[in-house]
Amino acid sequence: MPFLTKLAALLAIFVLVNTCACKSDFRKLDLDNILVQDGDLPAGFSAAQISNDVPYEVQLHKAPEPDRAIVRGLQRRGIDTGTVFVLFYADDARRAEAYTKLADFGSSERSEIHSRERTNPAGVGDQCTAMYYHSNEMRGIDFTTLVFSRGPAVVYINFDETSDIPAIVAYAKRLDARLAAVL
Repeated sequence: MPFLTKLAALLAIFVLVNTCACKSDFRKLDLDNILVQDGDLPAGFSAAQISNDVPYEVQLHKAPEPDRAIVRGLQRRGIDTGTVFVLFYADDARRAEAYTKLADFGSSERSEIHSRERTNPAGVGDQCTAMYYHSNEMRGIDFTTLVFSRGPAVVYINFDETSDIPAIVAYAKRLDARLAAVL
């Protein structure tokens, strides 16, 4: 009998530890108000439509399909100019693969036509990568993308027509703090 008692106690501890490992189940979180709050976005940008559809970038980068997605469009002067989305993965390996694929912007390169500059901002998520892209072709294209992971989540932030990396990093830090509080 002592063996069965010990086994039952170990099983109870195992269940308790696994139940408490995460503050909440990401499948049940209300994230609509977490993605963007007043004062979060760089000057001139505003939040737009919200959806739970898996974003195109997941397929484009061949990242694993998430267990849950929440997407918020970003606008500037009433025109869609960016997006922020959070992908949730119950499996750590799939989450790590998604981060790696979404954060792979290609090599940093410079030419007379365009430049790409990669950085790893400190203090954002468990890991973070950002990339600023500028092209002198035709009308000139600027965009900044920042990807970070936090627990079961991978966050992808993209702003077109801006190179204000400090403002985007500041937004990412605020979003990261809100996610950390509920995950």
